[in-house]
Amino acid sequence: GHAMQSSLLQLPHLSYDYSFRIRDIACGIKAGGKPVLCPFSGSVQVCKDTLDEHVFLHRHNGQAVVIMSERTINYAPSDQIWVFPESEVLITSEIRPKGDVDFSRTLVRVVQHFEAVQDYLNTPERTIMLAESAMGHIGHYIWNIISGWSPLFEMVDPESLDIITTYNNCHFFGGVSALYQKECEQAGKVVKLNTDLDLFRLMLEHKSTLYSVRNCHVSEDLAGRIVRFCDTQVAADFKNAVRRFCDSDGPILMITLRTGNRSWETQTEGYIQIINALAQHYPNLRVIIDGLNAAADGTSTALPMSVQDEEAIATAIIAGCPNVQIWNSIGCSIFESLLLCCHCDAFIAPIGAGLAKVRWIANKPGVGFSNRTFLAPDHLNGYLYSYFRENQVPMRYIGREHIRDMDDGPSGMKDRANFDVDWTVIYDEIRHIVENIRDARLRPD
Repeated sequence: GHAMQSSLLQLPHLSYDYSFRIRDIACGIKAGGKPVLCPFSGSVQVCKDTLDEHVFLHRHNGQAVVIMSERTINYAPSDQIWVFPESEVLITSEIRPKGDVDFSRTLVRVVQHFEAVQDYLNTPERTIMLAESAMGHIGHYIWNIISGWSPLFEMVDPESLDIITTYNNCHFFGGVSALYQKECEQAGKVVKLNTDLDLFRLMLEHKSTLYSVRNCHVSEDLAGRIVRFCDTQVAADFKNAVRRFCDSDGPILMITLRTGNRSWETQTEGYIQIINALAQHYPNLRVIIDGLNAAADGTSTALPMSVQDEEAIATAIIAGCPNVQIWNSIGCSIFESLLLCCHCDAFIAPIGAGLAKVRWIANKPGVGFSNRTFLAPDHLNGYLYSYFRENQVPMRYIGREHIRDMDDGPSGMKDRANFDVDWTVIYDEIRHIVENIRDARLRPD
């Protein structure tokens, strides 16, 4: 498989920017079918048939195997489940221990659309369909859903694609059709869907080999596209107001609020102390309060949390820092929020999806902290935002020895426990970052 990828894609090297999943899709497009190791012949062959999103059917001399690519949003590998219908054998990896559940979902759809599936399988010609999956979580959308399109279009000519699908909702920043407008115009056509069942039916109708684009690495190209798109969605008055607010020789600090779970219990008092202490050293300090945004469809990006609670905290912080100019961005649009992230110099934030904006897109330095479980040395999600981004600027973390968990988390989920930390520990870390920023500004070119 690796040899086939190297010869077909003619890459100078297989860098981390090109995940196995993206290379697998690119090979499938160029070879006329997904490369698979045929279990019946022992050779690498191409598979043109798909039974659903992430589900391929390989046929060889009257035998068949269903091959399922990993659908979990935390991963972007390729094949994880193999089903041999005739012998009633299912092989799955440790990543997907419940592969029978995924296969059952596909089986139900096939039975419900049996005649259409038969017609599909009896038709040898295939069109090529690329799908942008629906995702209402901003962190996973940036990390896993939209991140694969830039490297894919580096390897594949958009004109070789017959159909690109996206959804009318459950995406951010306009989706692939807006962020990659030129490339989508070069493809055969773009179809906007409402549900994944629509995608399944469209695949059968157009006799398509369906590839679902997934990845786990944010490129500079993608970050730039998102920033430029957001700029087109924000009113000129807002942009002018941001420029005036940031027109200062002092540092611009973004602080992020979080309520509900993994929240800093004394964040109101703590942020007030940190801001006032910083203002003593940097009289022209500006502060942006970040938190929940209104999504493009008017809903919150984190429904269990409360915009009203964050508004109350923001109001208290502003009242407690009367000598500091503070911008309250709670409840603003995701587009406005992203532009504010780009204007800040550094951030303080509890670890969560909001860091996708300031880390993976704006690429800013700052201080992150959370509960003791999240800050364990081997906890991937706790340190997620220090990785998976091209040319990533380093950030700092509060050591877990400074953290006190205040509960066991909802339903005993300790990784969602609320916590407390002494504000002076955070202050020492952010002061170091701000001082480095100031030194860089004062350093002659």
